[in-house]
Amino acid sequence: MNNNAENLKLNDHDRLAIVGVVNFEHEGESKSRWTTIGTAFQNKDGSFNLRFEYMPVTGATVQIRPFPKRDSN
Repeated sequence: MNNNAENLKLNDHDRLAIVGVVNFEHEGESKSRWTTIGTAFQNKDGSFNLRFEYMPVTGATVQIRPFPKRDSN
């Protein structure tokens, strides 16, 4: 089995954010709204467990991304 962790370079992340992206127009301008809808945890074999807090029902694109780094202040 191919190790997805190496291909995706996610070794440094304990968890990832699942975000829903909804594209819309406002006053003639294209915009997008990004909402964190869950968390993804990577397994040893490179697969993922996904825990959703919300399920998109409006045709949102779902992405898995590293959580933004927090300031240590």
